[in-house]
Amino acid sequence: MRWVTIVILKKRWDEKFVPIFLKALEDKDPEVVRVAIMAMSRATIPAASEPIRKLLYSPSELIVLSAIRSLVELASTDVLDEFRELFEKTDNHKVRATIASAFGDLEGDGVLDFLKECLYAPDARVRANAVMALKKKYDKLGSLPADIIDRIIELKSDQDTRVQADCVQALWSMGMADNLADIEKLLVSSNEMSRSSGAYLCGKLKLYQLKKQLENLTADSSWTVRKMSAIALLAFGDSGRAVLKQLMEYGTSDQQIVSAFAVGLTDDPSAIEKLIEQSRSGSEMAEMATSLLLRLAKPVT
Repeated sequence: MRWVTIVILKKRWDEKFVPIFLKALEDKDPEVVRVAIMAMSRATIPAASEPIRKLLYSPSELIVLSAIRSLVELASTDVLDEFRELFEKTDNHKVRATIASAFGDLEGDGVLDFLKECLYAPDARVRANAVMALKKKYDKLGSLPADIIDRIIELKSDQDTRVQADCVQALWSMGMADNLADIEKLLVSSNEMSRSSGAYLCGKLKLYQLKKQLENLTADSSWTVRKMSAIALLAFGDSGRAVLKQLMEYGTSDQQIVSAFAVGLTDDPSAIEKLIEQSRSGSEMAEMATSLLLRLAKPVT
């Protein structure tokens, strides 16, 4: 009940609710505290960040992550030292990775040096988030130190597929569009997560020259790869939808289902009909089609 009340007040935001949210920051339920933190992110009073700072060392991971994100939204640049200290003290990789992301949105002395150090972190999530944080810095500054660029290039060979993909994406946005071969390697990798990452990049970067490879990956042995490839095709607009509609009619059962799911995300009724048809087919993919139908179902309002 407390959670519901706080959620309602957050949606009906008014500065007069601040005392209620401040009190909710002390609640025993992490979910209540999380919503209160999110609400306080909208406060305009100068002291709004102070009670949130105190939650950075909460025993609840949920609360700590919410506090970090909230302080970023409040543009509390004076929290850089606190974030650095928390990064050093915690052994929670998710917290460390979130701090790395936060530095991409904050200004101040030593930000680039900190993110450079994160590129060498033992945890892949920290490395990946640091790469994307540095991409943001490049977008804003127009350049980055050469040693940082060199390290990102090195990380294209990282053992973690997400780090690889994020490096390719970051370098591409920096004008280094000679990474097509790297993406093609991901698409044919024996590792399904690498293939999925490659498919994601094809859609994210709208690589029309690799659209046929994406189409072929909708028949991949991995559901994760098939789904990512189909969704990535949506990024190509009408031409991508045309490919998916063709697969819905003439592809294999796997392709029909995953294509219908992707097209269904655009509220196309023909995709829903195809999933219904497959769900009643009695084939081994019928259960998958039914599951996807449930995912696409929207509550009646």
